[in-house]
Amino acid sequence: RLVVQLKQPFRIDIRPEWKVTVEVPGSTDNKPGKGYVEEVGIEGLRIEMAPHKPFAHLQDLGFNGLYFDRAFNCWARDLVIHRPDVAISTSSSKNLTIRDVEVTGPLHHHGFYARNSSHDILFERFQIKSTDYHGLSVSRRSTGCVFRDGFMAKGTFDSHKGMPFDIIRTNIILSNEGTVGGGGNSGPRNGKRFVHWNVRVLNGIAIHVYQPRELSMGALVGIQGAPVSDEPGSWMPEGDTGTLVADHGKT
Repeated sequence: RLVVQLKQPFRIDIRPEWKVTVEVPGSTDNKPGKGYVEEVGIEGLRIEMAPHKPFAHLQDLGFNGLYFDRAFNCWARDLVIHRPDVAISTSSSKNLTIRDVEVTGPLHHHGFYARNSSHDILFERFQIKSTDYHGLSVSRRSTGCVFRDGFMAKGTFDSHKGMPFDIIRTNIILSNEGTVGGGGNSGPRNGKRFVHWNVRVLNGIAIHVYQPRELSMGALVGIQGAPVSDEPGSWMPEGDTGTLVADHGKT
């Protein structure tokens, strides 16, 4: 009999009729065991990319900042990232803290991107002063990610599909001028329990930030500077999504 002790509750149901397996963190198809890094940090650094051709979507040259892949309990703080294609992205990682990061330069692809099963990632006290094609992005079953206490000059609250869920974006100021993305076969844009709370929109555009029909069982609380959007959610079911809208225009 196998006994598993959990450090935190499951975010989804586990039912007896499902074929649930338990795997060692960092396992791959070819290598069971510790295929990951932990307790690694990058701080007090300016990363400046060489000048390169102007951004064209999906034709990035790879001038990227930091990429945390299969990383546990790691961090990045006190950074300036200048002229990236992607500033910071994460994948198959858990318990990361990204703090006090400034992104500068021309139009780029992603500022911060929690992708491919990124769990419990905290992005806080950030300044994205460049133009972001997408924005604060999540995708593919990423959960528990928080974006807070930040400024984004041009970008949006982006989900790249694959049903990420349990995501919070709070205390953020932005000019809402980015676009959402994700492949055509990547599944639902958002899962349950997205929360946008205390967000100030500078240019009056609500879509993706203040759009109840794009979320499921979520909450939009204290959104300022834009009217609530009644636009249907892309790649989301029709009808009442169960999303709460409260405290319009309040901090």
